[in-house]
Amino acid sequence: MLNLRINQHERNINFLGIFSFEKLLAIKDKIGLSPEKLQDLQEEHKAIEDLLDRFKLNSDDLRRSLRKNMGKGSFHHTQKVVHRDDDCKKAFETAAEMGMYSKKMSCLHLISAILEKPEDATEKTFRQFGANPLDLRNAALECIECRTEDTKPVRFDWEDLASVCAFTQKTGASVLTIMFDDIAGSTALCRNIGDEAFLSLIQKHDEILKRVFSKYQGIQIIKSTGDGALTIFTDAV
Repeated sequence: MLNLRINQHERNINFLGIFSFEKLLAIKDKIGLSPEKLQDLQEEHKAIEDLLDRFKLNSDDLRRSLRKNMGKGSFHHTQKVVHRDDDCKKAFETAAEMGMYSKKMSCLHLISAILEKPEDATEKTFRQFGANPLDLRNAALECIECRTEDTKPVRFDWEDLASVCAFTQKTGASVLTIMFDDIAGSTALCRNIGDEAFLSLIQKHDEILKRVFSKYQGIQIIKSTGDGALTIFTDAV
């Protein structure tokens, strides 16, 4: 992998990939991306470049410096597959959970998850170019918040409608009350308390709702929205 002799895929490696999107775009015709995949790649690349531009950072410079700071390692591989280490897996899990609210995980979520506790090589690389990893993480969260705001009007989809229809058939209700709830200022809160503490808070929020609603009839939680829930009631009282 990238001529690196490492035992497992570390979080640092993710940045080498994130900072190489322009290389994929340069050979887009050769690798046969579908129009949808190409659009996703272009959007991800633009989001990353916009983030780096705020700190006057260049992806090529960062990639070269990070490789140098990581070193090549000395592990001798007998297999072609390099598995992710536990910290790397945790970063992806955290990013995926953060991405629930935006309907899909993006590189901004992954950047935020990794930079909460950056490894030494990553920290050194950003500071070499005058950037504080924590500031970069906060900026990534701000970008996520801006992009998420655009998705809020379309949060009720066909799967949700199907669940509502099934609920009406089960209860016989002809009129329903639909409630969206969310944690106000969730992105800023996540930025202040950290990803793990925020996800723990979301889990507690979900547990409280389920505990309260279990005491009553005619209530169903349709889905979690990442920092809240969509719930329906047969009675508004």
